Amino acid sequence: MTTVNAPPLRVVLADDSAESRELLRAMLGSITDVDVIGVAADGRQAVDLLRTARPDVVFLDIAMPIMDGLEAAALIRAHHPDLTIIVYSAYDRIAMGLTALAAGADEYFQKAATLEQLVTQLQQTFPGRALHIKAPPADPSGLLPLQRESFQGKATAPDPRSRPLFDALEQGVLLTDPVGVITDANTAATGVLQMPVNRVIGHTLTEVGLDSAGVIADGIRSRRPLHHLDYPLHRPDGTTHPVILTVHPLRTAPGAPAGEHLISLTDPTGHDSERRARQLLDTTQEGVWSIDADNVTTYVNARAAALLGYTVPEMVGTPIWEHISSQSRAAAETTIQARRTGVSDVHEIELRRKDGTTLPVLVSASPTLDPDGHYLGVLAMFTDISHRKPAEEALAAGAQQLRETVESMLDGIAVFTPQRATNGRVVDFRYTDINDTGCRLTHHRRDDLIGHLLGEVGPWPNDLIDDYIRVIQTGMPTTKRAVPLTIQSATGQPTPRLFDIHGVPTGDSVVATWRDVTDQTAPNSSPGDTE
Repeated sequence: MTTVNAPPLRVVLADDSAESRELLRAMLGSITDVDVIGVAADGRQAVDLLRTARPDVVFLDIAMPIMDGLEAAALIRAHHPDLTIIVYSAYDRIAMGLTALAAGADEYFQKAATLEQLVTQLQQTFPGRALHIKAPPADPSGLLPLQRESFQGKATAPDPRSRPLFDALEQGVLLTDPVGVITDANTAATGVLQMPVNRVIGHTLTEVGLDSAGVIADGIRSRRPLHHLDYPLHRPDGTTHPVILTVHPLRTAPGAPAGEHLISLTDPTGHDSERRARQLLDTTQEGVWSIDADNVTTYVNARAAALLGYTVPEMVGTPIWEHISSQSRAAAETTIQARRTGVSDVHEIELRRKDGTTLPVLVSASPTLDPDGHYLGVLAMFTDISHRKPAEEALAAGAQQLRETVESMLDGIAVFTPQRATNGRVVDFRYTDINDTGCRLTHHRRDDLIGHLLGEVGPWPNDLIDDYIRVIQTGMPTTKRAVPLTIQSATGQPTPRLFDIHGVPTGDSVVATWRDVTDQTAPNSSPGDTE
């Protein structure tokens, strides 16, 4: 329900780039009932500003000097628990959004988002507000100026009003036509490529040192976004430099050529906070993997690729089924279907390496959703458990061998767990296990004993419970010799027998053994002697 006559939504924004600050401020100014009450050039200024300003929401860029957005988010959350914090950056939501949310942010916003997407996110964050665009954007596509330029297979001069913003962006941006030819590049992009603009525009991605494996070209042909892709850039001086790429198909506006793409290009060595987040993903011993709604890989970290014997570019854009073993295919289909219904879980599965061998892994997977709650894909973290499997199998084999040994013994063996009163005093014992010999000697079936109390099913003497209580209290074993017991024979007739009974403490239980010594007991021995 929309709030009537609500005061304007008060906003503080922090970004070290004056151009980015003004661009976001202009976008916010295009939304009804939004009032930017303060701006800051770094995280420390934002924290200080909040001592006097009382905003409803604060926007924090991630990469800022003195104090970055992640550090500022954590500090602001500690001092202003009810304040809405939106962290924004050029990186995609899946790869960087989790880091931002972990730092204390409520939402994550991409710099490349449109004005409509910003309004939608604010409407969902503040559902009681009447937030909408004051006037339609000049271009029906609703895209930002740097996204609206139309190229016909050759470089054309952008609108003079948008060119300064385009070149002021800290992130490198390339625009390509439908066949992957670069139609424009900003200053940051030519700096990362280390090429003059006339050697970039009109050339293919491969010719400027990118896409030697054809992964970006495949994404362009399929019009599928590629997120946060680690990629090797081959520079003119012969060196190879890592860059981070995101490829977005642009929405087609009336009269614009179909199939244009925006490629963001970032040197990961240039932004401390984002580099730390990248290092966190790439140095973790867990594989990180995301797929889209079509089950196609959109992101893997270096660990995930290495575990399967691939490079990151080799895996991005591939169907997940190429990496699932045939034995686990049906189980994987079931778990992915569960993600579509919003279920998160932890499970084991077998992946298939590049060389055809299998890798058992433990997977923690959750669905990724858009702001409207629609399914986008899956984000998963997985751990190699191949070293654990042989140990588990050996442990299982050892347990089975031990069980078979116990079952083959001539002595009856049972495990009794003490049952305590409300004051903690042991009052009885419950059967938790018994071997076949024990069942045979007492003429009871296992199901008649397991879970029942020692005093319920017999055939034990009453003072045996007292003996076992002393075992628990003192930690010392007990032995009773030639104990007379009356056993129901196979024919149902009561039969008197003599048993040696031993009780040994094991933790909070008693392991009891008994042996029929009727035919071995000397005529002058005293039944029931205790040691």
